[in-house]
Amino acid sequence: MDFYFGAEDTDEDYVAAGEAYEAPLFGLQFHYGGLSGNVAEDPAEAIEVEAVEDGEASITVNQGEDSADINFLNNDFGESAAADNPENLSADSEEEIVTVEGAVLEEDDYVVLNANDESGMYQVTDLTNEASAINGNADDGELSVTLQNAVTGESVTVEETEVASADDENGDGDDYYLLESESVEGMDFDVRFHDSGGVSFVRAGSPGTTQVFPSLYTATDSAVVFTQNATLNEDIEGGNVQLEMPSTRVSSDKTVTVNHSTDDSANEEDVVTISTSEGASGTYTAESTDETAVLGVTVGEVDYGVSISGLDTDGTANNAVTVENVTVVQNQEEDTATAKDVSGTPAMGPAAGFVMPEDDEDEESAYFFAPDVSDDDNGAITVEYTGGTLKLTATMTTSATTTG
Repeated sequence: MDFYFGAEDTDEDYVAAGEAYEAPLFGLQFHYGGLSGNVAEDPAEAIEVEAVEDGEASITVNQGEDSADINFLNNDFGESAAADNPENLSADSEEEIVTVEGAVLEEDDYVVLNANDESGMYQVTDLTNEASAINGNADDGELSVTLQNAVTGESVTVEETEVASADDENGDGDDYYLLESESVEGMDFDVRFHDSGGVSFVRAGSPGTTQVFPSLYTATDSAVVFTQNATLNEDIEGGNVQLEMPSTRVSSDKTVTVNHSTDDSANEEDVVTISTSEGASGTYTAESTDETAVLGVTVGEVDYGVSISGLDTDGTANNAVTVENVTVVQNQEEDTATAKDVSGTPAMGPAAGFVMPEDDEDEESAYFFAPDVSDDDNGAITVEYTGGTLKLTATMTTSATTTG
């Protein structure tokens, strides 16, 4: 029998690293030692999660001598301020946090970049993009993007001046101008300046996977991730896409492959196969025409929902089969069966997650902190733990201190 318990909802109580919360039932205690074995003795790399009453939530990241408060949720973001708890990550009312590799960034947006076993969180502080004019055969143009490390404050600029259409390293007529293998603090990226005016970063060398919720590594070999309903819009008609899910630097890669095919029946029904780097695999066959399905998969002890659109049972629909988005749909009772319909399982809202390295059984668990930033709330933080042995649902208020 599993018992779930939570801390008293006040603006003072929280469980800090090295401390314990005692449940009112049976006197059970929840000892939270942080995300590394020696956190209570050496909390030098601390991450504090805080939700406050003015409608925002933040984490405080300390790395060596550098420290920064990073806002990741703001209830003024988006078109409707009436939605007290927004559906998207944001640093403030106009600064979005992007959570898929290669997604287009605008000036002031934030992104976690991860490559070459290094990582960092950056804000686009300056963007000059004349790609549209360059691709329109202008004589010359300027391309420049400046990224500021959200923790250290250091900036790096990727730029090219007096650029002509003939200089495009992409050379295939796409709607962006490509600068290949540009360095960002030791990480190598192909930088795409889009005709739309935005910019995107894809790991150099064609890794073959797309990072979803890229991991921000910490000195204690854990990882910080920001999660939400991550939009992909990836066409997999007759093919597949391979997604790289959150993991730590010292753990094995966590990947999910989503493949589309048709069966041998007369109707050529659409079939989606989901497989993981951990050996799990499952299939889903379309049940209706022009169907949308949310299919589950567990990777590294974290449960995800993969939304698929354009499924068909009789070959009459004209829509391409597409991976629309990925969300966290944490189920504390058991791992989610691969490719099982999880449309009835609520998706977790925007959250900050903390992934721990693999244990002796090669399992990688995590904590997810989902703050309530509604104007009439006192800053509650709902905590989900994904490990297989401890089952916990706790509501912590004001702050929750972790170590990464």
